[in-house]
Amino acid sequence: MKFVVLSQPNCKYCQKSIDLLDNYSLEFEVININDNPLMKTLMSLADLKTVPQIFKSNGRHVGGFSDLKASLGQT
Repeated sequence: MKFVVLSQPNCKYCQKSIDLLDNYSLEFEVININDNPLMKTLMSLADLKTVPQIFKSNGRHVGGFSDLKASLGQT
């Protein structure tokens, strides 16, 4: 299962999410919303106001860093 992390620079929880996915050797793509106006607009339309926003490749919204940890069985 591949993940998509909507991120922006200097976001410590974005980096923690990336590190966690990397530690589990999971496939992921990072999209910097500052470089992608379409993603920023989609986030706004979905009323998602913070980063990271993490999605599975099937389109399922995982949530933020804490949600990612929980979905991977970490507390």
